[in-house]
Amino acid sequence: MQAIQQRITLAIGNTLGIAACLITGIGLVIFHQQLVSFFLGAASHFIPHCLLAYLTFRHVGAQHSKQIIRLFYLGEMSKFILIIAFMLLCHTLFAINITVLVSGLLSSIGSCAITPLFMDEQ
Repeated sequence: MQAIQQRITLAIGNTLGIAACLITGIGLVIFHQQLVSFFLGAASHFIPHCLLAYLTFRHVGAQHSKQIIRLFYLGEMSKFILIIAFMLLCHTLFAINITVLVSGLLSSIGSCAITPLFMDEQ
């Protein structure tokens, strides 16, 4: 259980690091409003992604396999619904650029996809 929590923490830390580098690099190039739009887009994916990781990996072992699979599907469905809700909420509450919002979302998805490449096998 401890090892899995450490791997989740490492994965979230790596994802945050990659996302922070992307946001900082793009933030130096573009203006403040675009940076806020980019950050909101990235956060609208990252927060549901952390919820999915928590729901899926809080149980360990073969005796919990059915529960893990059920929670994985529930987490993916929740993640999809929350991403749409966050995107709509950000678009209606803030004066943002939708193109930059979507690029922030896509960069967060990309950083979560490449994070396993930087993790050590233990």
